[in-house]
Amino acid sequence: MIIKMNPVVQWLGGKRRLLPVLKSKLPTEYGRYFEIFLGGGALLLALEPKNAVCIEKNIHLYSVYVHIRDNPADLITQLSKLSASYLNLPSKNERKAFYLEVRRKFNEGQNGSLDKTVDFLFLNKTCFNAVYRENKSGKFNVPFGNGKDCVICPTDSIRQLSAYLQHVTLIHGDFEQVRGMVQAGDFIYMDPPYYPAKNKSIPRYNSSGFTMDDQERVIKLFKDLDQQGVKIMLSNSNVEYIKTQLESYNISEVSIARTMSCDKTKRSKSKCELIVTNY
Repeated sequence: MIIKMNPVVQWLGGKRRLLPVLKSKLPTEYGRYFEIFLGGGALLLALEPKNAVCIEKNIHLYSVYVHIRDNPADLITQLSKLSASYLNLPSKNERKAFYLEVRRKFNEGQNGSLDKTVDFLFLNKTCFNAVYRENKSGKFNVPFGNGKDCVICPTDSIRQLSAYLQHVTLIHGDFEQVRGMVQAGDFIYMDPPYYPAKNKSIPRYNSSGFTMDDQERVIKLFKDLDQQGVKIMLSNSNVEYIKTQLESYNISEVSIARTMSCDKTKRSKSKCELIVTNY
């Protein structure tokens, strides 16, 4: 399998490891391509469909894609300077202080601005486990990562993604905005924040979180669009709720290594995910 582009943003729940399975389960033919939980966009970037429509609710992540599309040169210039200032610091403690200052500036910045997007990309590469999480006040509160050298400004990937995004319609908002846009024969990939496994909660990607009501809205949208002749693929956690709600559709249990544990010895591989299709 050749992955044409690498995601610029690391995002919890990213689908790079699942790409071979996802690609094997794509419909053979479809009209337009829709993603309504864009995240890191691994499947989108692997397929590079023309005239794709993508929805992202997180304003900061949405702004990343907009600025990469519209202002790649300015973004690269600013992010490269920020990266150099950080990587030139000799100690972990100095890098941690630098990180915390960028985090403070990010939380006080203007949503949608290029400066805030640059800070977001820096934090994404230097925070703990590339997690994005907000507190109830809407402030990014993820602690500092390991402080090691890393690629903060992937210049070639940004330029390549900018060229591709000229063919993509980007929408900021709730996933249900897709209603009225998608038509029979189109394909939609749904990758919502996963239904929590036992004793776990859904990560807070924004101050409002992703609730049980939202999970129910995803299920209803799946069924409604199925009735309209839309081709749908959904990924979610392997839990009885999802299997029961969508039992009349094609359900596959998928084995994938979990990578979020900081202890590599605890990163097991099990049938922890589901892929559901209606075709």
